[in-house]
Formats: sequence, C-alpha cells, structure tokens
Amino acid sequence: MVLETLLKICSDAQCMVDIYVNYDCDLNAANIFHQLVALLTKLAQFSHSHSGVTPLQVQSVLRTSLTIISWFFKVRFEGLCEVDGCYRMRA
Repeated sequence: MVLETLLKICSDAQCMVDIYVNYDCDLNAANIFHQLVALLTKLAQFSHSHSGVTPLQVQSVLRTSLTIISWFFKVRFEGLCEVDGCYRMRA
C-alpha cells in the first residue's frame, strides 16, 4: 500500500528533513510537503460511505494519514539546525 510505504519513508526524521530542505526550501523545486499534507488531509476526511470500503479500512487510512501529517509538522515547526553544512532536526 502506498500509505504504508510513505509511513516507512517518513518515519526517518532525517529523510523528512532532507525532503523539506531539498524541495520545499528551494523556490524552483516542487513543494512536496505541501502537496503531501494536502493529499493526506483529503485522505483523513475519507468516509466509509464510499462503496467497498469498510469502517476498519477507513480507520487505518485515517490513523496512517494523521501520523504522517504529525511527522511533517514536527519537522516543519520544531525547526532544523545546521551542523557542518548539513541540516538536522533540532535536538
């Protein structure tokens, strides 16, 4: 599942920092954080009224989406620090 893969990628804080620094801080690059948060927000609002989707599946998508969104905000708002020319999560 795509969300499970994204969850694995985003569970690595340094990977999240690298995505943010290399794409979102570059005015000429794609705003990956923004696009992913917008998509995950839509997924988090998904309802089981859609045919073929069980309430348990909806709950799983909601939980995974919100987990990833929370990691995005942690990277974005807790801040980054520069160490020897490389960006890292602020300790």
